[in-house]
Amino acid sequence: MANSIDVLIVGAGPTGLMLACELALRKIAFRIIDKAPERPSTSRALAVQARTLEVLARHGLAEPLLANGRTSLAARAFVDRKEVAAVKLDDIGVEDTAYPVVLFASQVVTERALEGRLRALGHEVERPVELVSLDVGGQVRCTLQTPRGEEVITPRFVVGCDGAHSVVRKQGGFSFEGDAYESGFILGDVRLEGDVPPGEIMFFIAKDGPLVALPLVGESRYRIISIRAMGESEGPPKLEELQRRLDDRAPFKARLSDPVWLTNFKLHHRIANQFRDGPLFLCGDAAHIHSPAGGQGMNTGIQDAFNLGWKLALACRGLAGETMLASYSEERRPVGVQLLQTTDRIFSGATMSGLMGVVRTTLVPKLAPWVLASKSRRAMLFRFLSELRISYRDSSVVHTGVGFGLQGGDRVPDGPLTLADGAASTLHLQLRGPEHKLLIWTDAPHAELASGAAAVRDALGGELGVLELSSVKRSGACAPSEVLKSRLGVRGPRMDLVRPDGHLAIRTDSLDVTPLLLHLRRTLRS
Repeated sequence: MANSIDVLIVGAGPTGLMLACELALRKIAFRIIDKAPERPSTSRALAVQARTLEVLARHGLAEPLLANGRTSLAARAFVDRKEVAAVKLDDIGVEDTAYPVVLFASQVVTERALEGRLRALGHEVERPVELVSLDVGGQVRCTLQTPRGEEVITPRFVVGCDGAHSVVRKQGGFSFEGDAYESGFILGDVRLEGDVPPGEIMFFIAKDGPLVALPLVGESRYRIISIRAMGESEGPPKLEELQRRLDDRAPFKARLSDPVWLTNFKLHHRIANQFRDGPLFLCGDAAHIHSPAGGQGMNTGIQDAFNLGWKLALACRGLAGETMLASYSEERRPVGVQLLQTTDRIFSGATMSGLMGVVRTTLVPKLAPWVLASKSRRAMLFRFLSELRISYRDSSVVHTGVGFGLQGGDRVPDGPLTLADGAASTLHLQLRGPEHKLLIWTDAPHAELASGAAAVRDALGGELGVLELSSVKRSGACAPSEVLKSRLGVRGPRMDLVRPDGHLAIRTDSLDVTPLLLHLRRTLRS
């Protein structure tokens, strides 16, 4: 029997690769396996949302992806061949992130970037290696089928990142509640030429269903997605079918050509009854699958892994126990539930025929201009789609206080600051790294701050970054902008303990370190 490892990651899509990068960064013993002999060359996932770009930025991947992807600067909606709404995405009204965009980059490109990062950290995906059996008794026992034959390993934890047909979920005894949508989808990556607004997202709404055109990298390249009603032909579409559907909905002349991928697929809306059971965890499509409305599927999986990685690392190092491990499902399953409910409503409203089709084409022309006319409403819509507004205030491992501004569980917003050496920076740049960060807001140095920070560092096993922020220039302190102080609700001396995933663990409205230590004792040692 092979030596035990801390974590076995099953599945090397974006979710599994993100988790592997997080564990590798923290020097945790793990293996990541995938039964496919090589990475797929096609994928349905396309949109990389703002919050995911923030996550990827912590591994130095956001900027390369932006350079090789496409950020659309405008979107238009058409109903019954008439334009009803247009919005410039460079004026979305969201300023507390460095990435107020939707990036269009193939999942293949995202996977390649993550796999390159993993390789730079000294690890490789093992292919083709398949988990064929999983037994959880007194000890986890995994049987793998490898090119060299059968292998048995005994990891402490197993994480299923192996998609909708997850072996970990099935053999681990998780249920997968939900159903399939009746309608089928067709997809084509094609060249789109003619009287077309260049590089814009286009939504075409009609009584018999929507069609979406998403800009891809490359001149005039688009992804066309449409819906087939029950009873229509099955199998991959011909280019002529996509052309006919576009002609029926677009108010301009356009020609499709040069298809590089034509496919059809069915969609499900399902979610696991829990995301963790003992030493077993589910992430991404293994835990939840839903309509692509909003372009959040791959993004949610990456963020599942980002939430889980640092918690598993603490547990593997003996610094966290049951409470911290249980918080993964506690925090991420409600996100999955809300996403499932919202995308289900959007999908149903967009695809139902009959009376609903008439209502859709009647209401959208009235509602869309009203929603998009207001910067605040545009920002609200973007925050939802981009997943910037996700918060864990109900989590048992955060402390939600009272008062104004940022609370435990909230994503910490970005904003400008000046480093001690006078260089311009941002808070998010200073939060990068695998450890917790302690933000100390005070204009006057405090004699006991150093010893208090040292006690917090000891509680976290020696890994803590400390950032002092002062409006008064003093040695070793950064100068926060008024914008940053306003976004975080800073009105006086306080301390913020920021988790490795960029969410606030606890805020203390004083410089007394005792509440921080009590919080860590409660969340780490139980």
